[in-house]
Amino acid sequence: HHDDRGDGVLVIVPPSTPTSTVAVALHAHLAAGLRRHNRQASAATHIQLRAALEVGPVVSDPEGVSGNAIIRAARLLDSPVLRRQLAENEAADLGFIVSPYVYDAMADEFGHGAAVDYRQVRFKLKESRMTAWMRLAGANDLSTYARALALGVGTERKSTL
Repeated sequence: HHDDRGDGVLVIVPPSTPTSTVAVALHAHLAAGLRRHNRQASAATHIQLRAALEVGPVVSDPEGVSGNAIIRAARLLDSPVLRRQLAENEAADLGFIVSPYVYDAMADEFGHGAAVDYRQVRFKLKESRMTAWMRLAGANDLSTYARALALGVGTERKSTL
């Protein structure tokens, strides 16, 4: 499922797709695409992007999709610490934040090498106190995509993301 939200996109991935594969491939492909764009872009057209990944049940009905996982993903995306870190780091192209479940899935599947650049953050947003793992990727950061390729992630079926 793919839902255009105006200034963002909500993508629902089938539960049969491994969480760790989605996390590593999504981060690697977004970082590489932004790096390519921003290397050639003027300051006025430089893009910084926030992305969040959460896992959980989603219900679909005629009105669209809903579920606590979508709410948690939106809160991750709006994290004050993620916004602040991106604002303070002009060299960052991508701020990627994931739930503890997603982080653990990456570490379990690929070892801690896949999650080494993430740092744990805690924040409060609305009525939620949240713990998450985040990292920034920038113009000089080639490690993410290279690491994903070394793990064999994201080299097949690119159209699924």
